[in-house]
Amino acid sequence: MEKTYVITGDHKGLSLFHFLKAVLPDLDRKFLRRLVGAGQALVNGTTQDPARPLRVGDLVSLELPEGPAAKRPIEPPRVLYEDAAIIALDKPAGISAIRERDRARDTIVDAYLASLPEASRPRERPRVVHRLDKDTSGVLLLARTREAKVALYEEFVARRVEKSYLALVIGRVPDDEGHIEERIGYQKRQKNRMVVSETGKKAITDYHVKTRYRGYTLVRVLPRTGRTHQIRVHFAYLGFPVLCDKLYGGGETMLLSELKPDYKPRRGEQERPLLSRQALHAHALTFKTPATGEMVTVESPLPKDLLVVLKKLDKYALLGPGGAVARSWRPW
Repeated sequence: MEKTYVITGDHKGLSLFHFLKAVLPDLDRKFLRRLVGAGQALVNGTTQDPARPLRVGDLVSLELPEGPAAKRPIEPPRVLYEDAAIIALDKPAGISAIRERDRARDTIVDAYLASLPEASRPRERPRVVHRLDKDTSGVLLLARTREAKVALYEEFVARRVEKSYLALVIGRVPDDEGHIEERIGYQKRQKNRMVVSETGKKAITDYHVKTRYRGYTLVRVLPRTGRTHQIRVHFAYLGFPVLCDKLYGGGETMLLSELKPDYKPRRGEQERPLLSRQALHAHALTFKTPATGEMVTVESPLPKDLLVVLKKLDKYALLGPGGAVARSWRPW
């Protein structure tokens, strides 16, 4: 399969490898490095020094093989908790929870089953009990049986499941805690986008501010209902969109140069984003497991990308007493 690209201002100055990594994010990095090293990626029809910065108007062409060899391998998800009825997975960002919304890709269930020895794979495919957006990380529950899914679904509907999220939002949230009760419905002209609407379904979100930064706020969010994109919609409605939430006004990426003005990337390289997915993490779930009827709390630690962002914020943008920027780093 042949692919060709014309370099525009967005990719000017990137090396060939970093350009290919940007435009082909689903391909394995080692495969791309081998492709560039073997001279199989051409610039203006010839092999060139792979370290040469690309220029506007350059034509990049390459021949990609079909099949799994070129695809980035899916890392097996970590099991946070399991019993006879359920499996709690630590879902990474970038993988779908359900196939119906992203048919072309494997889901978190596929990744989990692929991680098991063939002899240990269950006869019955685990069922997703609740949904996390593709670019949201954190605790995701799977039911081993239909009966377990029904029991857990009833717990969610009755609001007996406590959900705790961590969200990094843009702006300084003024109140230390708050209660948002605004109905949410589908936007008529853009069906994958939700809006606050008087005709929507009831949606309730509580929150507590954990840390304030210059231009950002880290909040612990407790959604009391489970509407589609609820946290993202409610905070965007308040004027504090979730960072890097492309759909609701949170921007495309977060760059270190936004926090550290004197930062400069290496020569010939474009600055890499600290974050390019929504800064939302399903931190914990507390629920009654159908296996024993006991209450269980499952927690997911913050993933590396969000930890890096918070560490940089703590170092360069942490607000101290009186709103001054504190320079000493501390764990969140």
